[in-house]
Amino acid sequence: MPALNRQSRIWPFATFVITLIAVCLFIALIAVSLKETPKPVRTCGKTGDRDTGGAGVIEDAEPELPGLFHDLTTKELTNLRSFLESDPEINATRLSIDDELGRDALLQSYVSVVDLYLPTKSDALAHLDQGHPPPPREALVILFRGDKSPAVVEERVCGPLPNVVSCRMLKSPKRRNPVEYSLRPFNMMEFGALIEVLLHGVVEEKLGFLLRESFGISYANCKENLCLDFFTTPVSTGLLRDIRQRRLWVWAHYPVEFFILHPVDFALLAVLDDADPSTYGVDKVWYAGKLYDGMDDLVARYNSSSRKNDDDDDEEDYDDDDTDDDGDDDDDGDDDDDDNDDDDVYDDDNNDDDDDDVVLVVLVVLIQYYGNE
Repeated sequence: MPALNRQSRIWPFATFVITLIAVCLFIALIAVSLKETPKPVRTCGKTGDRDTGGAGVIEDAEPELPGLFHDLTTKELTNLRSFLESDPEINATRLSIDDELGRDALLQSYVSVVDLYLPTKSDALAHLDQGHPPPPREALVILFRGDKSPAVVEERVCGPLPNVVSCRMLKSPKRRNPVEYSLRPFNMMEFGALIEVLLHGVVEEKLGFLLRESFGISYANCKENLCLDFFTTPVSTGLLRDIRQRRLWVWAHYPVEFFILHPVDFALLAVLDDADPSTYGVDKVWYAGKLYDGMDDLVARYNSSSRKNDDDDDEEDYDDDDTDDDGDDDDDGDDDDDDNDDDDVYDDDNNDDDDDDVVLVVLVVLIQYYGNE
């Protein structure tokens, strides 16, 4: 009994000691964490004094005098845009996000890309190594000239920035300038014209009924605004063997997520040779695993196939009627067939009697079962 009392006094003391040690370790851990200084992080650009809390802060303000390789500033881009719009030779169109991107924009002069035009290596080294004045900053501008006849794509060098006074044509021994309009990259304005002129226009007019009968959906006039969508595959001019031609495969798909899992066996080979979207057309049509020579060819074959199926159904109905009539004539003229028919009727009667017997037995068993219950 004294040993038990001694153990009962030891356990509270041991618990107190362990708790005290745990609290001390926790306080020490917090102290070490607070005293640990963060490792310096290397950053690009100017950094402030660490004592003033400016360490690791990147200067994002645009300089008044940007360096040789500094990106184009907002001031430079604004002045350049104003010059391109006011210059009578360029006459760039002002396009914004709110403007409707469609057929009218492609017939105008508009800016596609603006980037910094780097100076030559000799001029850059003369400034950096020898202390010569920096070469003037210039911008490279790519213009889509749909307003010209024929339409072309131009590369111009504009400067000096920020106060632009001229935009000269880029001269390079490695490539032509300007180039054919058909070589320009695709953009949202062209897709807008494609939807307006082709998909919602001539394709819906000629193939809308076919798409609804085949897939239950079309590009326009859809229920609950659920229309066919599309993705595109450009055709290389190397395959066309004519640099003036511009072709684009337009593949249809359902307006669902992971549309590749729900394929639509329909595609158009769009003809986009000219700058005027009203000249857009369709060269080939892929439908149900076959390639057709245009929309008219597909409609003609589709309608002829439908009529053929209807004629086949009518012929089958006609053959069934003839078979019934011939059977009646044979019954009237052939006694053996009558005997066979009588035998068949007799067999059917026996089968009916057997079925009645089975039903009667099942009813008797059920009555006995529930009667015993």
